Amino acid sequence: MKFWVQIDSFGKIKPLHNSDYEQFKKLQIDTNLHFEIKKKRNGKFHRKMFALFNLSFENQDFTDDFDIWRKALIIRAGFYITDPFKNKQAKSLSYSSMDDTEFSEVYDKMLDIISIQLGTKSETIRNELKEFE
Repeated sequence: MKFWVQIDSFGKIKPLHNSDYEQFKKLQIDTNLHFEIKKKRNGKFHRKMFALFNLSFENQDFTDDFDIWRKALIIRAGFYITDPFKNKQAKSLSYSSMDDTEFSEVYDKMLDIISIQLGTKSETIRNELKEFE
């Protein structure tokens, strides 16, 4: 059973939407439950990351394939897994595989790498991407 909840100012868990309430009311009072907490990631921040990728991609001549470029940047930033053959594979940036904290770390490293690539300051790029905040 999955549904969205929030903790109110009294520390009580309450369903976030009407559909969540339908799931929530199925739970019996005084039942022991096991929770796995996942904080919802910021969709605007995700779009901002991809705007950063696009900015970098448009200013390179290494490849015509956006996905290859994006994955190469993620690996260069140090966010990869190594398969049994010692090949590096970019970590997924999906909502389910990375929380906001790690995603923010990836973004900051990407910003540093791309500012060097473009020969500009990180702050200049941040200003370019303000519309995605």
